[in-house]
Amino acid sequence: MRGDRAERPEPRTEAERRAAEVRATRGPRRTEITPETERAKIEAREIEEWVDEGSLRDEAAAAIKARKKEGKLDLGRLLPGWSG
Repeated sequence: MRGDRAERPEPRTEAERRAAEVRATRGPRRTEITPETERAKIEAREIEEWVDEGSLRDEAAAAIKARKKEGKLDLGRLLPGWSG
């Protein structure tokens, strides 16, 4: 474990010195990491399922046209060269 290791001889990098400082100020891990605890974590995970509903281009274009029609959107100012 961490405490059983002998300290590395100097010179250490700044990152190694900082890591040693953090390890010294924090206590030991709250839970021991074992294959059983890892397996339990993995089995408790929910699998996300993403559904591809196709392109949103038509919906976006309709939203832009509606805002332009209402006078709430000036794409010429936002996107120079726009001619939608």
